[in-house]
Amino acid sequence: MKELLYKAQEMIRESGCADSRLMLFHNIENNICFMNGKVDKQQRSDSFSLAVTLYIDGREGFFYTNVFDDSSLRSFLRQSVMITRMLAPDPARGLIDPASYYKGDGPDLHNYDPDFKQTLSNSIY
Repeated sequence: MKELLYKAQEMIRESGCADSRLMLFHNIENNICFMNGKVDKQQRSDSFSLAVTLYIDGREGFFYTNVFDDSSLRSFLRQSVMITRMLAPDPARGLIDPASYYKGDGPDLHNYDPDFKQTLSNSIY
């Protein structure tokens, strides 16, 4: 799926947008229905979607798609760039300056749950 992100990034640049953020989501859903104490129905669904945030001249546009064939994706991204150019500018909009990225030298924020893997292994999966 990395190839999809690289391809979308290139299409965005070709459409005239230099700054963007892309997120690819892979959702897995399992549904199990019980009736009278027995499994009645089981379903599993997988879906992929792409979220794109575009930054153009102080404007920010957010767009979402689950259609990935080249022609449709290129058209979607081209239209997304055009729509973003129509938005009102906001000088506070834009990507964060890389100089302010976290470099690993700050205090531990203790936001990692050490039991997460155990919780996953005990789940229905």
